[in-house]
Amino acid sequence: MRYLSRTEAEIIMGKILGNIGVMLLSTTLFFGTAEVLVSIIKADKVRNYYDDQTLKALGDPVPKKADGEYRIYIFGGSSAYGFPVSERYSITAWLRTSFPYLLKDRNIKVINGGWPGKASYHVIEGVRAAMKYDPDLYIIYAGHNEFTASNRIYRDNKLYWFNMQMQFRSALYKYLTVRFNRLRRKMIYGSSGHPEKEYREEAIAKKVYPEIEVSSAEYAEIVSQYKSNMENVIRYAQRHGVDLVMLTMPSNLKGVPPGSSRHETELDDLALKRWEKAYAKGREFEDAGDHAKAVIAYNKAIEIDPTYAELHYRLAIALEVLGRFENAKKEYLLAKDLDARPWRAKSAVNEVIAELGREFDVPVVEIVKAFEKLSPHGIPGGSLFIDNVHPTVEAQQVITDEILGTLARRNLVARSGEWDWQAVTAARADKDNEIWKVDGSVNAYRYILRGLHLWEQGRYDQVIEDLETGLKLMPDFLESYGFIADSYWQLGESARALETYELFQRKDPKIFEFTLERYPNLEHSYSQSLDVGQALVRATKQ
Repeated sequence: MRYLSRTEAEIIMGKILGNIGVMLLSTTLFFGTAEVLVSIIKADKVRNYYDDQTLKALGDPVPKKADGEYRIYIFGGSSAYGFPVSERYSITAWLRTSFPYLLKDRNIKVINGGWPGKASYHVIEGVRAAMKYDPDLYIIYAGHNEFTASNRIYRDNKLYWFNMQMQFRSALYKYLTVRFNRLRRKMIYGSSGHPEKEYREEAIAKKVYPEIEVSSAEYAEIVSQYKSNMENVIRYAQRHGVDLVMLTMPSNLKGVPPGSSRHETELDDLALKRWEKAYAKGREFEDAGDHAKAVIAYNKAIEIDPTYAELHYRLAIALEVLGRFENAKKEYLLAKDLDARPWRAKSAVNEVIAELGREFDVPVVEIVKAFEKLSPHGIPGGSLFIDNVHPTVEAQQVITDEILGTLARRNLVARSGEWDWQAVTAARADKDNEIWKVDGSVNAYRYILRGLHLWEQGRYDQVIEDLETGLKLMPDFLESYGFIADSYWQLGESARALETYELFQRKDPKIFEFTLERYPNLEHSYSQSLDVGQALVRATKQ
């Protein structure tokens, strides 16, 4: 056996390394060339959501910025977008119709970058994606969606975070991802599969977070990540010379009970029994109309464990009835901040916004304070919100006015002396203008969304009342029948449950099947009510 000389070994090793180098270089050149070709040839196929919104607002292709043109982007979740009453009544729409009156000689474009479910992770990508369109101002209205399962998974799972980053940064990766998902959906669901199946992140996230509840410690981590994300947004905008303003996040305090409550204080069996006794006593007094005694009982329960959200909500109601409004407001805020299923931004989010405003000299539009001023006793409720966080059309106007006032005071868009406030006031008095006409669906959503929230909280008698009212205003929202039927079942009315399910099935079998597939609770109650109905039929025949 002959051993290789040192020279021969070096030659062989050099060839191996050389081949590896050529291979890596070839691969890099191949994918680099493919990236360029995809970016050029398939650019229209790999647009992201923010590109689509820009093209919708400015034109396709996006024209070069005209002399004197000023471009504003609004980023955030459903409240920023205008859900549920459509973009037609959004902040974006109000700004678009206000600027021609306020600043007649200015060419101002407003682009809606909001979308339901978007959180601070998506805002980061939005401000990056919009930069190529030469923006002048970013308006950020985000913070309600940070806790949701699909957004928490980006924080906790680096693979999802990497996937999102790559889709925004690589045209080739985005194109291949889109093609793969189309193929996957066609193979699994066929050519006419439900479009809702595309939201696979929610399905995966719900397996990771089956309870969709968070402790105070977990929420603190979420808020910390929110702060980090928003710092990145601010630094990126300032680095590229784009002005930025942030909005505080208002919530419906008195019209929406907590989604879920939990004891975060460790209680032994004796303490838990004492707490339950005091709480039950408070409910008894409240139901009997003796709110003064209910307050005493609830406070005894708070002394044992002050972390249960529903307890503070019940106490707030009793205090409000007694006219102790300042104390009631504090309890409503505590109920929101202790909510284990926080579909409303907690106070910590607004504290972060205020802190970032001071640290980076970013204007903060105080929407929370504006809503408090317009609310009886400073407690925002149903007069300003359709449900838990989504503003009414009138409230969207309030938000818009607060934004405009802040922009003028900070000499953004134009110097403060150039704004013609009387003109916009006169314009809004013109009720014939199409944008100020509110269709009936606005009120329907008020009942439908509240009904769905109440269903999640198990308040089934109220669910039936709200959803039936919503169906009268919006008969096409057929999913309501499923939640009404399930509520009947939960209340022990199996016959009415089955009757409602069968009505739902007759109206649209496809939506019926999809709704039951998406909500296992509904599928279970339908199956159970069907079994009861068949048993009754068999018993009648016998």
